[in-house]
Amino acid sequence: MTVSQNHSPKLCHIPKKNLWYVTLNGKRKYLGVCSEGEALERYNLEVGQWMSHGRKPLSPPPTDASFLIEDLVADYTEYLGKRYAGSEIPDEIKQSMRALLRHWAQLSVADFTQHTLVRVRDELVAADLCRGSVNGRINRIRAMFRWAAKQEIVPLALHHILQTVDKLRLHENGVRESDPIRAIGREAVDAILPHVSRQVAAMIEMQWETGLRLALALHRQSRHEVRGRFPVQFAQLCQLNRIDLPFTSF
Repeated sequence: MTVSQNHSPKLCHIPKKNLWYVTLNGKRKYLGVCSEGEALERYNLEVGQWMSHGRKPLSPPPTDASFLIEDLVADYTEYLGKRYAGSEIPDEIKQSMRALLRHWAQLSVADFTQHTLVRVRDELVAADLCRGSVNGRINRIRAMFRWAAKQEIVPLALHHILQTVDKLRLHENGVRESDPIRAIGREAVDAILPHVSRQVAAMIEMQWETGLRLALALHRQSRHEVRGRFPVQFAQLCQLNRIDLPFTSF
C-alpha cells in the first residue's frame, strides 16, 4: 500500500518507561524520557527535519542516553519474531540475550563498549560455560549490534569496536573445554539397527565405516559429486540396500 505524502508519523509512548518515540522510514527514533509536552516538541523537530529531507533517513545522531540495552534487545527480539515467523526464535539467541540482560539491562547503549562486552564474556566464563558456548553467545550479541547499526539505531562505529573483542582461545582466561565426544561400541550400533528403516540403517553403517558426519550424507548433491567425495564403502552400502544417490527420499 502506498502511504500518502501528507501522512504524518505517529508519536508513540511506552508507559512503563515513560519513553517516547516516532517511527521514521520503518525505524524507531527515540525522543527520550520526558513529559508529553517535551516529547511533542522533540517530535515536531524530528519530523520537521525528516520532511525537509524529503522523507528520507537522516544521518544517525549519537545514541540517546535514555535508550537502554533492554530497549535494544526488545527491538531486536521484535525483528527476530518477524524473521522467524511461524517458528520459535532459536534457544541459542535467547540464551545470549539473557546473558546480556542479566547485569546490563539498565545500561545505556551509548555507554556500551568493547570493555563491557569483555565483562559479559568474563561472566559467562565464571558461569562455567565451555569455550565454544562462550564464543557463540558473544558472537550472537555482536550480531544484534550489527543489525542495530544497519538499522541506524546505533552508530556504525559501535559495531566496529565490538569486533575488536577476540574469541577465547584454548585455556584462555581459565575457560574450560567442552566434554569430548567419545566413540561408542559396536554393540550399541547393533542394538539400534533393528529398530530403524533400511535407509537410516545404511547411514548408520556408513558413519561407522567411514566416520563421516551425518550432515554430509544428507547434503543433496549430484551423483558424480557424491560418488567422488564419499569413500567406496558408502557406495557399496547404498548398492547393498538399493538406495539411489542422492538421498532425496529421506
